[in-house]
Amino acid sequence: MSCIFEILISLNLTMQHLLQLKNGFKYAQFLVVSCIGDFRNTVGVWKRFSDFEELSRKVATEHDGYCLSGEDHDNEVLPNAVTSWRLLKKRQRWFRCLDAGYLSLKVFLLERFLHDILFESSSPKIISDFISSNSGDAIERSSP
Repeated sequence: MSCIFEILISLNLTMQHLLQLKNGFKYAQFLVVSCIGDFRNTVGVWKRFSDFEELSRKVATEHDGYCLSGEDHDNEVLPNAVTSWRLLKKRQRWFRCLDAGYLSLKVFLLERFLHDILFESSSPKIISDFISSNSGDAIERSSP
């Protein structure tokens, strides 16, 4: 007898906005919208690029190829996630660029990176940990 269960997951980067600190420092944040289960479990969180870099260190670590090392995972192979991150890093400017066109491309590449993690991983835990980490600002949370 086999047990089959289905988890519905939706993951989108929908927009970005610029923030300015009191000292004049500007930075971009990206809205990550996640739904695990049904629409009543939709969460939107603002994330900085540094949050994605931290995720890449957890996911796109190179060790004899591509692997994910974590508590709940033996070594998962995530070659598309690694490739997506490398592509994003190739397109990254060496200076802080807050141009709308550049940020739109960055949104696309970050979303692709998240989708590759989601599709290649054996569990939604990596994504749900990323969404629930306290570094982002939650903007909406719905529950039944």
